[in-house]
Amino acid sequence: LYTSLFEVGDLAGARQALEMADGLIPERDRVERAHFLNNRGTVLAAEHRLGLARHDFEQALRLDAGKNAELSRGIFMDLTEVSLESDDAERAALYLKQAWDHLEAGKKPPPSLLYYRSWVDQARGNLAAAAEDLAPIQPADLDSEWGWKVAYQQGRVAEARGDLRAAEAAYERSITVLEEMRRGLAIDELKAWLLEEE
Repeated sequence: LYTSLFEVGDLAGARQALEMADGLIPERDRVERAHFLNNRGTVLAAEHRLGLARHDFEQALRLDAGKNAELSRGIFMDLTEVSLESDDAERAALYLKQAWDHLEAGKKPPPSLLYYRSWVDQARGNLAAAAEDLAPIQPADLDSEWGWKVAYQQGRVAEARGDLRAAEAAYERSITVLEEMRRGLAIDELKAWLLEEE
């Protein structure tokens, strides 16, 4: 339920779903607490409550303590984003390096890592590198969430480089993916949530 509400931009509903789940997670269950804190940090970041979000992400990392490489990588990417949103490109670069360190040796990097690398390079003023960072991403590698974000980042980089035609095309691709996501929502999950609200 949290995921569906968050994806449609219902931050209040997503926060409420997390609050209901909070009481159900045993304090001893470090893995579930780490996931919970990461999710809550994501909502706080979306609400631009960046200090609180950073706190939850850091707590989640402490609970996970590197046991789950994928979870740790995701949290480091969330910390990268919070740092970028706070205009701290250097801190973002440090978190991003730690995210890359949690990628299995020899494994192809997911689009998310390339997306954040591009954003960090853009924030540092290296627009050529920011564009190159996104080049290896193939459309077949993208799910909806990263499809719209990558297209949006391509638009931001193209706009910063002065290529307004490419920027507009990328922004349109991003909007198309977002519209498809909204149409494909799990209606049953939303119905259940609405019934609980009555």
